[in-house]
Amino acid sequence: MRLLYARQLLLPEIGGPGQERLCDATFSMPEDVDPTAAAVAHMYLTRAGLRQAPGGPALAGLPACDSLALGEREAAYAQAQSALSGALSAVERIKQVLELPGACAQQGGSQGMATTE
Repeated sequence: MRLLYARQLLLPEIGGPGQERLCDATFSMPEDVDPTAAAVAHMYLTRAGLRQAPGGPALAGLPACDSLALGEREAAYAQAQSALSGALSAVERIKQVLELPGACAQQGGSQGMATTE
């Protein structure tokens, strides 16, 4: 674990105990979310040490799939916005696991932030 998460272990906000909490935490993706946002959130969370758990608590803040046809420029902006939404959702989950100030409160239902298991 030390080599894989060496950078995170050096951060005072995370350290050894925080990394252990991250490695014990899980998440799942809600259905019908934007695939770009889901991919970015998945990448951030798994690289931080969290595991995706099928049927587990779902991440909040991911945009829904948009089936409207967009022009090339609008599609590029939409993809960037989706990636940012995914990144922000991942960061909020990490802040919640580490109990850092400014973490969004857990929401009810399947769209709420996942909890540490």
